[in-house]
Amino acid sequence: AGPVAVMNRVERLGGRDALPGYAVKVAEMASSLFDGGLEPTVIGGFVARLNDTLLTRILRWAEADLGPPPTPYAWLVFGSEGRMEQMVLTDQDNALVWGEDVPGAQEYFTALADKAIADLVAAGFPRCPGGYMSTKWLGGLAWWEERFRGWLEKPTPQALLEASIFFDFRAVHGHLDVSRLRSVIARAAGARTFLSAMAKSAVTFHPPSGLGLRLRSESARFDMKLKGISPIVFLGRVYGLESSARTSNTLDRLRAAVAAGLIAQDTCDTLSEAYRFLLKVRLRTQIRAISEGKPPSNLVSLSDLSSMERSRLRDAFRAIEVWQERASYHFRTDLF
Repeated sequence: AGPVAVMNRVERLGGRDALPGYAVKVAEMASSLFDGGLEPTVIGGFVARLNDTLLTRILRWAEADLGPPPTPYAWLVFGSEGRMEQMVLTDQDNALVWGEDVPGAQEYFTALADKAIADLVAAGFPRCPGGYMSTKWLGGLAWWEERFRGWLEKPTPQALLEASIFFDFRAVHGHLDVSRLRSVIARAAGARTFLSAMAKSAVTFHPPSGLGLRLRSESARFDMKLKGISPIVFLGRVYGLESSARTSNTLDRLRAAVAAGLIAQDTCDTLSEAYRFLLKVRLRTQIRAISEGKPPSNLVSLSDLSSMERSRLRDAFRAIEVWQERASYHFRTDLF
């Protein structure tokens, strides 16, 4: 079924008993769109909108159970879901923000989060192993603002980790205006110490060297997310923050960096093409695993790539390395 048909089905979900099997439907849809020649980045947009629709259903059920919320709230998503780059369902990354600290808010939203997380698990979204979910990360707007400011002002390793997760947020459901949180993130553009520290941690994700790829045997496997996709996403985030990008999407962040004069257009084009290629190889590998009844993973075997694809892979890794070197100089990561 195409995205529209699946979307209509999700909008009409009768109740919680219809949740199991959602992950399978999404994987089937991603697979048919991929087979139809659609770019993984476009598929990621479809999957994000589907998941948003599902989340709205789930949260409305929770509100129906608990009664109307005592103060407006916003449900935030992060990670590949926040960046609209998720293609097959991965673990949850979400949080909850409410407006005023009115009596009963903590109890109400704790119960709401519990119900929503349980329903997401039933739909096929595993719990986040790191615990970055609204059952743990929930609070009033003022509390969140203080958190966001603290990460910018004191970029400790833990602060950088949390900022790299939460600064990719997208508000999916609820009536709370979270522009105050966006205003704090906008300050990152002038927070040089923070940007340098974040760039320094971003360039620790190294692609395999060209020599390493040549020497490895046919059976060699490597983690496509860790070695190829994350280096672009993580460094794209830093450039996105410096250029005050209004979006957390990786390709849009690269475009914003060009508009701000931080990177050249040809750098953006090369990296965007590398990113699309890496996503394509990973998605193809994941779809194959799912069709064989195995869990999708980020591990890609060199033997699954044609000689032309291996050549493109080497080019992609080289482009990332060159960019990382330039970024290290640009953000003065040697000062840390």
